[in-house]
Amino acid sequence: MPSSEAGASGVADVTVLFRLPPDAREQIPDEERPFEAKPHEVPAGDKAQGLALRYGKGRVVILGEAAMLTAQLAGGAREKVGMNMPGLDNRQFVLNTMRWLAGVLD
Repeated sequence: MPSSEAGASGVADVTVLFRLPPDAREQIPDEERPFEAKPHEVPAGDKAQGLALRYGKGRVVILGEAAMLTAQLAGGAREKVGMNMPGLDNRQFVLNTMRWLAGVLD
């Protein structure tokens, strides 16, 4: 895992795995009509998208993107997204994450 960044989320010794670029935007759905209304956009630059930390005798990985650990076909064209998208190395990321969580990697 990358080097620690103290205080990245209010917890000491947190490692940021993924950081969003400065121009990133977050879409917030309308709570009353989540699938009908256009989402509200807010800046999301420099937020962490993935964190790793030690907690007590264990280890924790927190990811903010649900689809990165899945293999899906999306949209009308049935495009590959997630772990089966060509050019992504999410499989290796998952293996490395599981090895770190198990204590095989330090």
